[in-house]
Amino acid sequence: VQNAGYINMDNAFTAMKSASTSKASSASKTFSAGDIDTSGSVVNGANVLSVDVTLGKIAIPWTVFSNVDVINIKGYDSADYFKTHPVFISVTDVPADKTVDLIFNYGTSGKNGKAYIFWKGQAPDQFIKGLTGGTHAGEINLGGMQLVWNFPDAKTVKISSLSGHLVAPNADVTIHDSGRFEGGIIANSVVDDGAAEAHFYTFNDPTKSVPADSSSSIADSSSSIADS
Repeated sequence: VQNAGYINMDNAFTAMKSASTSKASSASKTFSAGDIDTSGSVVNGANVLSVDVTLGKIAIPWTVFSNVDVINIKGYDSADYFKTHPVFISVTDVPADKTVDLIFNYGTSGKNGKAYIFWKGQAPDQFIKGLTGGTHAGEINLGGMQLVWNFPDAKTVKISSLSGHLVAPNADVTIHDSGRFEGGIIANSVVDDGAAEAHFYTFNDPTKSVPADSSSSIADSSSSIADS
């Protein structure tokens, strides 16, 4: 073998599928319909699901997700929170014929699979660029960013102005409206509307070692999502 340390991509993708399912099934909080704020007072008349990221692993069933206009992220002090705190927000039990549409621009009219992402009641479309230590106007950051949007069983996902990594191993993903995305995308396939612009954010800081049993890793013990 010329390089015994090579990554077997088929095996890695299989491990990622398993990890995606595991993150969702081991959530510390699974939301219900009763958690949706329908008062319209949190965000401008919208049905809002407020997600406290200090919970770490969070699951939002499709029956809840499809009835919200806005997902309001809270519980962090600044974008740097996501450097050292792994957060997995999973949308589960998505019917095969339904599309998830995750939008990181301002809007308040969602539902039926479309949800706008707010940060403490605000909607900056490039929130994650607030991480310190970035270069090239914040488009490259090697300091680690451990926010993951996870869709273990979705078949079709659309995103606009992504902040965080996207894991949707069974989905065909379309980037639309705004092609900027801060974070990696793992999917069955990815297409864009012609204006996609990837900004490079690592999950871990590559200059620091990550123990095999760390809570800061994506698909195997070598600095990935599966062991988080």
